[in-house]
Amino acid sequence: MSTRGLLALAGLFIALRLVFFPLADPIVDEAYYWLYSQRMELAFLDHPPLVAWLNWLGTHLLGNTPAGVRLGAIGCGVIALVYIWRLTREVGGGHQQALAAVLLGCALPGFFLSGFLMTPDAPLVAAWSAGVFYLHRALVHDQRGAWLGVGLAMGLGLLAKYPIVLLAAGAAGFVLTDPVARRWLARPQPYLATLLALALFWPVLAWNAAHDWASFAFQSTRRVQQSYEFSTHLLVAHVLLLLFPTGALAAWGVATRPAWRARAVADARSRCLLLWTAAVPFGVFFAFSLFNYPHFHWTGPAYIGLLPFLATTLTLPAAPADRLGRFLARAWRPTLYLLGAIYASTAVYIVFGLPGVPYPSRNVDYLAWREAAAAVHQLEQQVQRDTGQRPLVAGMSKWSIAAGLAFYDTDGRRDNITSRNIVGRGGAMFEYWFDDQSNGKRPVLLVDFERKDLQGPEVDAALVEVGPIQEQIIHWRGQVIRHLYYRVAAGYRPAAVQRTR
Repeated sequence: MSTRGLLALAGLFIALRLVFFPLADPIVDEAYYWLYSQRMELAFLDHPPLVAWLNWLGTHLLGNTPAGVRLGAIGCGVIALVYIWRLTREVGGGHQQALAAVLLGCALPGFFLSGFLMTPDAPLVAAWSAGVFYLHRALVHDQRGAWLGVGLAMGLGLLAKYPIVLLAAGAAGFVLTDPVARRWLARPQPYLATLLALALFWPVLAWNAAHDWASFAFQSTRRVQQSYEFSTHLLVAHVLLLLFPTGALAAWGVATRPAWRARAVADARSRCLLLWTAAVPFGVFFAFSLFNYPHFHWTGPAYIGLLPFLATTLTLPAAPADRLGRFLARAWRPTLYLLGAIYASTAVYIVFGLPGVPYPSRNVDYLAWREAAAAVHQLEQQVQRDTGQRPLVAGMSKWSIAAGLAFYDTDGRRDNITSRNIVGRGGAMFEYWFDDQSNGKRPVLLVDFERKDLQGPEVDAALVEVGPIQEQIIHWRGQVIRHLYYRVAAGYRPAAVQRTR
């Protein structure tokens, strides 16, 4: 692929981000992290605080709008691309190879989403990209000053999302197996970088120390203690989703063909470091998948170290006998065109609609939240008229319904919205935010998009005079889009509420 073609395609994917980031309504994940910024703490049960800080900054600059929510993600995406470029050049890649790596960092689904949606993965990918770059400078090029960059990248990565420690583990594997890099174990710079990272990480340590180390337990032992569920086949599906089949085939070729790796990165030590940064995180999640469910986006940052290798499958001709390499050389261009068409058509479909293409009528997690919130607000007003009290509104999922209703709340008075913690089920940060002072003497409006979630003995036991399940149809753009189920109770039993204060 020519330099002009690489530039044009990279520009296309960057333009798609810039055009649609202020137009597409935030998804419920983004709404939940936006709530972090409205109830700022040093850290949170689910994640460290950097996503909240970026949300706070973006919404203070551009308001509580899609652009304000996503401004931090766009910035993090740019930072990641800059370091992907610098890393590819640092390991010996030419201008065209570095441009191809940037293109893949724009186009592959895992990286496109992390540079568009304001979730903790956005700052994680940026910090991980910077971390690999500075680790290469320190461990391969023996630059002492690079350890400052390592400490900053790792510290900011820890403030973004805990899996950044897997990058440190990959670097440790390289240090222990590389005689030259092992010399750093007797020097102060790595330890000073570690202290710098921990100093940046202090808000998370302070919050956890004050909350029984809840976030660390949530992200470690509680995940391991979940019920056994073999999920390696799903991990494979996630790789195909994040890298697309063409990228996954290219990654397989890099993993199994030493000649490909040597052609992409001539220096053996550089190759080894990049592979360690990819193999350790992926290996950890592979082992996890043998007995538990890995979320689809977990392995995404592990592929950053592979981008300089994958880039050569776009830019260098394959040997005549290399059937996989020849296939990839033919497949990349239509793959990138297809990805651009998928992203563009999906965004247009969500934002404007496509003629003759209806929306699904049930279980649409990311559509019509404004209409759902308006419908719930009307029910809330009806309960207030009937009882004389403003009810608590409880979304009966862990956090997604409550977050979506809070972000799109019609009158902006979202302090009465909580989660299923009101009936004793886990409610993530809503367990910490719950602060009703009525001692249970306040009506409750339970809402969900699944009838079954409003049923169960714990629901009847937790609520006072709970009414029957009722249904309301929600229309959007002239068609049925959601079925809203709700129940009204006269009050709740405080002893049943799951809260962590």
